[in-house]
Amino acid sequence: MEKTLKKALKIKVFIGFLIIIAPVFITGKWFIYDIINNLLVAEFVVRSLAVVIGLFVIYDSVKTYYNKKEDL
Repeated sequence: MEKTLKKALKIKVFIGFLIIIAPVFITGKWFIYDIINNLLVAEFVVRSLAVVIGLFVIYDSVKTYYNKKEDL
């Protein structure tokens, strides 16, 4: 049972990391400098939301792992 919990934790952390770096995969760059100001703000918001959502997924997976580990 604990082996499956660890495997699930690793998969969920990996998914959270993929969410964090998804804007880089989509645009192909870490940051785009040659765009209009409004698009710069929109890009910043999307990248910030990706980091927050990714960290939330990682947090939730770690929390679930330790709660289920306590139940065993």
